[in-house]
Amino acid sequence: MCGNLLLQTETEYVWSPRNPMPNSMEFVRRIYNVTVRLNEIVNNRPFPSWQDHREKKWFKVDLRNAANWSHIDEVPADGKGWLDWGSNYDMRLLPMGDVQLEEVPCRILDPAKNDGRSIVFIANYPADAKLAPALPSAARDIPIGRNAASLCFLKARVGEGTPPSFVAVYEGGRELTFNIDVRNEEVARAYIWSRPHDYENMASYGRNMGDANPLLRHLSWLSRPGWFGYTTSGDECSVRIHEWVNPYPELRLERVRIFFHPAQYSGEREAIFAVSGLEAEPQDVKRWTDGRRRPPLREPIREIDLEGLRPLISGGKVSREELKSRRKMGKTALPEYVDEKGEWMFRARGVREPGRVFSDDIKPCWFPPLYRATTRRRLEIELRKPADVRAIRVRGRFIAYKEDGNMAAGEYRVPYLDCKVSAHKAGGNWMEVGELKAICGEDGDHWLAGPGTVVDRVRIDVDPMPYHESYYGRYNLPGLCYVQLYGPE
Repeated sequence: MCGNLLLQTETEYVWSPRNPMPNSMEFVRRIYNVTVRLNEIVNNRPFPSWQDHREKKWFKVDLRNAANWSHIDEVPADGKGWLDWGSNYDMRLLPMGDVQLEEVPCRILDPAKNDGRSIVFIANYPADAKLAPALPSAARDIPIGRNAASLCFLKARVGEGTPPSFVAVYEGGRELTFNIDVRNEEVARAYIWSRPHDYENMASYGRNMGDANPLLRHLSWLSRPGWFGYTTSGDECSVRIHEWVNPYPELRLERVRIFFHPAQYSGEREAIFAVSGLEAEPQDVKRWTDGRRRPPLREPIREIDLEGLRPLISGGKVSREELKSRRKMGKTALPEYVDEKGEWMFRARGVREPGRVFSDDIKPCWFPPLYRATTRRRLEIELRKPADVRAIRVRGRFIAYKEDGNMAAGEYRVPYLDCKVSAHKAGGNWMEVGELKAICGEDGDHWLAGPGTVVDRVRIDVDPMPYHESYYGRYNLPGLCYVQLYGPE
């Protein structure tokens, strides 16, 4: 009943026999406003920047140290500046200094005053990519240093692909991985910096919805336009505002980390022009601590030095006999990896498509049984030759990864789960190795130190239930996508 009334009210607000008509700016303002308000209602998460009943105490984040690139390109093909295509095709017409874009006050750096750096610009394409500047896959941490109700990222996507990971680091070191962007490539085209807007000729578009007001092509569930402009050659360009609502306003937010996971090779480049925030107020703390379900904080990731270690469950292939057995037996099969002599190297129970699971590198891979886990699951790896396992590497599932992209195009929530690892001492008993809480693919890879003895089996118990009941939709289920064991060379 409430949903029907809401839609009826919003429909009357946007569309009626009277003006405004679709080819007017007033119509665009109304439909963008409706989209943001619906987002607030559906996700039960008001945007602080749009709240009228609060005193907006804005702060502008200092990007001078984090900035690694310039949005202005003076010379083409010199290996620096925007896309390195020269001054006719850069973002120099974007206002610089202290400016207000829509309702958000921003500070956009002038590269001439910051050693040629004005933006955070990262990418994760292969090293031999052509016609692309040499960008890093991670940025320096962006300092925040205060309690924040929300952060507004003024940013643009260049190219199509998977956006980077965003991680908030709070006082005491605990971290929260969050999503502010669309994972689906088709939907993400609305975010590309060079997408045409043609707003100045809006009136020439027809007076019916079928004529598609050009600004409506920039309509998005996860962000709103911040600036429409042009390059000096007259090509249209734009940047967008992505507001992340901080679910822990009572904690001091120390910094934000932005990076591309090595497993997510992509044609995407991410440019961040400014970050602004709203200081937290008591109403923000009350909203999030008053019984509202919050995404979980986790402990920081501590990588393990792999010098002198080698992967233990790589190489080999699944035997033909086992493939036939799997087709007949389904989930009850026990995949065997065999070497060139046909002798089995290791076995994996709990995996239906093991060829995509184990690798000696970190390329994208996943296993379907744990890939969409609605209940507790178990993966057990048996080694033919018991080994001294020194390190264990685990990667959670990425949000809307691969075929789920269309369904989760407008999804904020990332798929968390808990992961408990045990090892079986050769000729002995099972022992607990460690536990990982609230992990997901966007975190980066998680590590556990080995049991410190020779083992013949490793067991991984996956539990999404602490985060499942009211947090996940059918298309956003957690799982694992990579596991590796390491031992002495």
